[in-house]
Amino acid sequence: PLAAQTLSGPESLDYDAFGERYLISNRSAGQILARSAAGTLSVFTDDPGSPAGLEIVGNVVYVADGGFVRGYRLSDAVRVVNHAVTGATFLNGLSSDGGTRLWTSDFSGQRLHELDLGNFPTVTHTTPIGATGFQPNGLWWDRRNQRLLLVSWGSNARVFGWQPGQSA
Repeated sequence: PLAAQTLSGPESLDYDAFGERYLISNRSAGQILARSAAGTLSVFTDDPGSPAGLEIVGNVVYVADGGFVRGYRLSDAVRVVNHAVTGATFLNGLSSDGGTRLWTSDFSGQRLHELDLGNFPTVTHTTPIGATGFQPNGLWWDRRNQRLLLVSWGSNARVFGWQPGQSA
């Protein structure tokens, strides 16, 4: 349903080039909003309970939602992925290599999880970093250097680089 909306605890956003809109996790309202080029906000979906990080891969927007990574088709907001990340406490940031790898930070659990999207819609995951030693917040895939950047939380937050396959 489309309706006028306001931002209530925005956490993350990603640009949907095909739909020419921004998708915004509206955390406090439990929604993902769409912001059109004209600036109009509408509800993309009100399915997630507490959406945090967003990442668009192909025709799906993924959202970190508590202990789940959920995926919604961009064309109609139908949920096509509902993956429980075993042991996750508070999934927060999301980033991808633009292909089959999607990473999510576990803020409270201080872990990094990697999801394999290669057999979509079936999703599997591993935990390449089981103890970061800090609260990982935001993530960013650095294509040029083929590494994932992890931003820690708190005052004097630091940025850490990790390359897939590297031991933590």
